[in-house]
Amino acid sequence: MGNVYNFTDKHKPDSIKVYTEKEMLCMKCRACCNSLAFRMNRPTKDVLDFYRTRGCKIFEEDRDTVTILLENVPCPHISENGCDLYEKRPLVCKHFDGRTTNALKGICLWESMTS
Repeated sequence: MGNVYNFTDKHKPDSIKVYTEKEMLCMKCRACCNSLAFRMNRPTKDVLDFYRTRGCKIFEEDRDTVTILLENVPCPHISENGCDLYEKRPLVCKHFDGRTTNALKGICLWESMTS
């Protein structure tokens, strides 16, 4: 297990929350929270052209799958302190791993973890 950090929960000023290194990197990075990314299987050229025209970036994940990324679309729950819902965030946020999508390669801070 990585390092742990103690922080006061802003909703419970007398409490101390212990965050792992992975959680701290997540709250610091916020790359996936400031963009909208979704995967699509076997999109047609017309579909890809539509998303490119709308300003999206297209990343090939494998032969059949692409990730479509629209940047500068921040989650409404992101603040200067990180995610206001971090402890109760949706499952898709809990399970998302920026290291597994080409759209966030070199951006996701989890890449810096050694274990």
